[in-house]
Amino acid sequence: MLRRETVKAAGLNWQILRGGAGRPIIVLHGLTGAEENDPFLTALAKRGEVFAPIMPGFADLSELDELDDIHDLALAYDDLLVAIGKPGALLVGHSFGGMVAAEVLAHVPGRAARLALIAPLGLWDDERPVADLFALPGAALGDAMWADADARGAWDDAHLVPEEQPAAGEAMISAAQANTSVAKYVWPIPDKGLRKRLRRIGCPTLLMWGTADRVVPASYADLFARRLADSRQSIFAGAGHMLPYEQTEAVVEALAGFAG
Repeated sequence: MLRRETVKAAGLNWQILRGGAGRPIIVLHGLTGAEENDPFLTALAKRGEVFAPIMPGFADLSELDELDDIHDLALAYDDLLVAIGKPGALLVGHSFGGMVAAEVLAHVPGRAARLALIAPLGLWDDERPVADLFALPGAALGDAMWADADARGAWDDAHLVPEEQPAAGEAMISAAQANTSVAKYVWPIPDKGLRKRLRRIGCPTLLMWGTADRVVPASYADLFARRLADSRQSIFAGAGHMLPYEQTEAVVEALAGFAG
């Protein structure tokens, strides 16, 4: 289990999940946030020292007041990376966190040594659009996010406690805050100019996708690759948008190999 620490940067008191030892790995979480017992982060912490900041707004919506657009958010994360002080880190981003990770290194090239993007948001293809996450009811959103029913069931068992009403209420509030935080930067479409900025990312980049992703289709791997200076792809058969939680060990192994 990871421990929770507070780091002050960009005028915010960031909550950071931290654990492990060795090569620094900074992870920007996806749409569902992250907790101390996060199975992906826990597995990754066996391969290096993990730092996983909680996105502004996920715990307190007032944190978004001074972050007007994706540029403000990217620079706030950059301030945090400076405060963490691990310039040789592998920067990993999943889903919305992948979009943010790409924006950080597009704004400040060289802030991390390597970049891994796991099914990132951030681009748009009219022929194969990204799912409208904010138009889907809860059950349909879950269906879109997951391809592996067993992995989804394990996730639900660990995160949903319907018989304990206070915990269930807190989970609903947390989900609403997460949706509000993400929507500020990706609605109505997630491409806020990243397409034009990706060329600025000079470090080696690993693009990771599941073939059954119904949120961001796997074809987006090629869209990202065409705009990145140095990229490679790792595609996982049968996995959905929750790839790090559906095929955790395979993803961690691929990241460890990429980090060198």
